[in-house]
Amino acid sequence: MKTLTLISCLLFHTFFCYPQIWESPGGGTNGDVNALKTYKGKLIAGGYFTGAGYSPANYVASWNDTSWNTMSGGVNSTVKYFCEYKNKLIVGGGFTMAGGIPASNIATWDGSVWGTLGSGVTAGAAVAALVADSAYLYAGGGFTAMGGISTNFIAQWDGSAWTPLSAGFDNAVYALAFYGGALYAGGAFTTAGGVAANFIAKWDGTSWSPVGTGTSHNVYSLEVYGGELYAGGFFVTAGGITVNQISKWNGSTWSTVGIGTNADVLTLKTIGSNLYVGGNFTMAGGIYAPFVAKWNGTAWSDAGSIAGSQFNLSLNAIEFYNNHIYCAGRFDQYALDTAVNHIAKWSIPFTGIEAYTSQQDNLQVYPNPFNGSFTVQVNSLKATPVNIELMSMLGSVVFSHEYYLVEGINKIPINNLHFPPGLYFLKFFDEQLRIFLIVNN
Repeated sequence: MKTLTLISCLLFHTFFCYPQIWESPGGGTNGDVNALKTYKGKLIAGGYFTGAGYSPANYVASWNDTSWNTMSGGVNSTVKYFCEYKNKLIVGGGFTMAGGIPASNIATWDGSVWGTLGSGVTAGAAVAALVADSAYLYAGGGFTAMGGISTNFIAQWDGSAWTPLSAGFDNAVYALAFYGGALYAGGAFTTAGGVAANFIAKWDGTSWSPVGTGTSHNVYSLEVYGGELYAGGFFVTAGGITVNQISKWNGSTWSTVGIGTNADVLTLKTIGSNLYVGGNFTMAGGIYAPFVAKWNGTAWSDAGSIAGSQFNLSLNAIEFYNNHIYCAGRFDQYALDTAVNHIAKWSIPFTGIEAYTSQQDNLQVYPNPFNGSFTVQVNSLKATPVNIELMSMLGSVVFSHEYYLVEGINKIPINNLHFPPGLYFLKFFDEQLRIFLIVNN
């Protein structure tokens, strides 16, 4: 009963002590935001805007959790996507200049200076998708040539030159992701490397292949969540089954994500134990979830509203920065009359909205409540390092330690904790972040 009372008090504080759920960081921007990326301790926003925080900012700006800052002149037209490669931010879009130097639709930013990647796009349209590993940067979009070489909507950069990936595609690429040791591309194409591949294809380092029978129409976003590859877009079927704008691929078959959404999915982002989904939809899994929703692996819930409040237009990007969730897009209003100009910050810290019970899948915490000591039990599929952290309700880290798991059952005793009674968050980091609400008596 004591535990339930304390948890009830936390929930009351969470939902009634904050005047609004979404807030506008620094006044937002004066135009659509297409992309968000955490880089060198700042949140980078890019899109079709010329002002951020009521000051001039050319299509890209950085947020330090207090104010917006320009990025050495920015770029001269639309930004569509970001990724990080060799410690530099890669910026893709439809521009021709970056920081006052020629840069054709793709550029680098190191935190202070803009740079180029060869001659960039030399034929065709914008760079719309980016992904990188330690060796290569991959770019996709509406272009047909990079660095003066025919590449057909996708290209690889090795640090000094652009090269094609086989024969490329017959139409634009909108999404790129790594899964199962391979590169996946989604877009508007129906052939990849000269073979039939409906809107999604797999690159094994040598050749392209279809991903089952693909989807029935465009794929706009790809994200790995729960050991599977999720695809979102504007399609009704995937692998021949009805999925409604979102589906998941386990390496051999497509399957449903509940009953999907009622309109386009434009962005997917794994945060903690949930997959956050944004787009043009107003329904997800049969529930009212205007423009943003979350999937926990088994069920949908509304991530964007409380008591009937919601965004007024579509959502293009989701990012996690400084312990908060940020959303961005075309919207400029929340709760009918609250201005959130194209970018919004969830006003409750992540630890306050992602609290769980004392058991999650293969992970348990007991006893709970505890009195100075407890045990974390985890059934690990492999030997791996993990970090366990305890945080007070005020956000102070009161305990942090790294442990090494063996394959199988691990019991980790956490003893001799000398801090005041009350509620704490236990954060367990392995390949994902899981958070527990625990009580020290």
